[in-house]
Amino acid sequence: MFKLVFSIFIVSTTLNGGTILPALAQDSTPPVIMEPPTLGTAADTQILGPGSEKLQREDWEATLKHYFSKQDGETYTCTSTIVGDKVLLTAAHRIGQGSEAQVKLDLKTSTVVCEHFSGYDGKIAGDVAICRTKDNKPFSANFRFENVDLSGTRVKKDTKLFLAGFGCRAVDKRFGGTLYGGLSRLFEISKEDGKHHLTREGVTICPGDSGGGAYALQDMSQPKGKRYFVAINSAWDPATLISYLAPINTPGIVKFINEYATRHGLKICGVHPDAQRCKN
Repeated sequence: MFKLVFSIFIVSTTLNGGTILPALAQDSTPPVIMEPPTLGTAADTQILGPGSEKLQREDWEATLKHYFSKQDGETYTCTSTIVGDKVLLTAAHRIGQGSEAQVKLDLKTSTVVCEHFSGYDGKIAGDVAICRTKDNKPFSANFRFENVDLSGTRVKKDTKLFLAGFGCRAVDKRFGGTLYGGLSRLFEISKEDGKHHLTREGVTICPGDSGGGAYALQDMSQPKGKRYFVAINSAWDPATLISYLAPINTPGIVKFINEYATRHGLKICGVHPDAQRCKN
């Protein structure tokens, strides 16, 4: 589709005695492309494990396949989510600081410019990035955007979060491309910047899911119903199948998101009551 003009490398870190693998990191310069799931097909995300399901475009149009290609022609995917008419969230290790990406929607292609949380360590700690439209114009979208919850009140130990992304479907596969999602039990909660929520049992995130949303559901049996974006898929341990989720409700990240929105005049669904085109 297009040639890669930036380097790609694997990064890993060791936590709790295991090797924790984020998706591929990059020194990101255009072209990076973000687009909704293909019309008329299951959405493009790879979540593996029992209980995972294909997600339909009409229910998850604000979840974007974020992809780029190596010089050898292989395409790599990850995930990002539109959370306001000019703004989206993804994992910091999926997009370079200050870099741009093209968001290809049905009506128009928009350029976004992205900023890392200042506490991001270049691996997976503080793995949060926010992107805004470069021309400060709304996305030309005919769908509604996901609601963000910065309060943390919906994140409770031993409850389940719904994880969505475009990653692999088997432990020995590095990338996927079809949107899947499913529930995973939250067994450890972090309230500190740079730390992670941890889930296991049920689905596990996999390379390609990085940057996707972890959602608190109002009704556990209805993922397409009322839901709240509470964390960002960050990394996984292939030995234990533990998923590492970057919380967005820690003090430093809440301040980062709020100050970024104020500085650029952005309205975020679930944060600002006057935000436009938010999911009901």
